[in-house]
Amino acid sequence: MEELYYCFENYPTLHPSFMAEGLNAEYTEHFHPHDFRSKCSFEYTDFMQTLRENIGEVTALWIKNPPNTFYNWHIDKDIRKCSINFVIKQSDKSLALFRKPMYDTQQIIYYKTQTVKYILGKPTILNVKKEHCVVNPSDEERIILSLCVRQSSYEDTLAFMKTLNLSEY
Repeated sequence: MEELYYCFENYPTLHPSFMAEGLNAEYTEHFHPHDFRSKCSFEYTDFMQTLRENIGEVTALWIKNPPNTFYNWHIDKDIRKCSINFVIKQSDKSLALFRKPMYDTQQIIYYKTQTVKYILGKPTILNVKKEHCVVNPSDEERIILSLCVRQSSYEDTLAFMKTLNLSEY
């Protein structure tokens, strides 16, 4: 399958204060029931400023997937060109998946899937213009810091992020 995500293993781990913020945030329903979001102080970091200066508008928020939920297959709306996610809490059972039809037929029942490999506290960029979902079949909530890139494509954002040499956010 094509490259649909990239984990920045060489980037620093998110500071424990941000992880604590995400774990203790007050989440409210967003678009739908069980779609929980919260504002985030990561908005004001030097890293966010660097992104904005080089790739355009970027916002940060906390997203929580409740226990035993499935965030159905979707492609993100036009306002979101790509996403940079930091997982701060999830069960070993939780999965973020991409899919692509295996055959060119009218009734598609077989898909090739690709699992996103996250590293706790490290950023992973996702091509949200490709069909993806989140499965959380555990008794634990899944919490991520999600950066919404609104102007720069997945490819351009990835290329820029690969040029950065960060020691902190």
